[in-house]
Amino acid sequence: GVKKNDAPEGGLTCPGCGEVLRKDAYRQRQVDTIHGWVDYRRQRYICRRCGQAAYPLDETLGIRPGISISQIKERQVLLLSVHMPYAEVERVYGELRGLKTSKSVVQRRVQAVARRLRAEAPERFSARESPRGKEHVTADATMVYFRGEGWKEVKVAADYQVDEERKAQKIRYAATVGSREALGQRLYELAGQPSLEQTQGMAFVGDAAPWLDDIQQTHFPGSTRIVDFFHASGYVWDVAQSFYGEGTLK
Repeated sequence: GVKKNDAPEGGLTCPGCGEVLRKDAYRQRQVDTIHGWVDYRRQRYICRRCGQAAYPLDETLGIRPGISISQIKERQVLLLSVHMPYAEVERVYGELRGLKTSKSVVQRRVQAVARRLRAEAPERFSARESPRGKEHVTADATMVYFRGEGWKEVKVAADYQVDEERKAQKIRYAATVGSREALGQRLYELAGQPSLEQTQGMAFVGDAAPWLDDIQQTHFPGSTRIVDFFHASGYVWDVAQSFYGEGTLK
């Protein structure tokens, strides 16, 4: 049971050194729940020997240290994120629950759960850690005419590895006529839903369009950004034309 002062029956001992914890002060806490943001005060206990603090009421309520979102709300947004891009989770959750969340919060919680699962069962992720070439992802879009429907923007993406001779291997593709956010989510899934740490060993190749930068920052934040040679040379040519004038030898 929990006493009025929210301490467990039988006293509370420090998990670090075993010393009996003493009452300290009441501390304020905010939690993002399925009922909105909730403010509450709870008693803090301190170990006088090692200085470790404890909040028995937080443990009773299942409120985790350093995590502002409740476990129930986290489960709901994680379930939605399995089926749709993070930006869509933000929109759909707001419509279903009448509450706000953000795609950045959803992304951080997905990555945190992925790290926990990797730590608990590393053998399930061993395939991604096997020796292989540098992994690249890329995306672009073009206009395609559909009979009876007119022109539509088709987005295409690929995930591939580059060997020691700089040749692409094991290429896998994804395409959609849906939103650019949807393409980003499909590319993320195609690449095996890498964690933040895993994206640090990847490269994102594109033409420097802002919407591609959004995909990189959302799904592959640690990757190296590369502007492909065709577009990079075109940008340099445009700058040279503007600076020296058309028709010069420079």
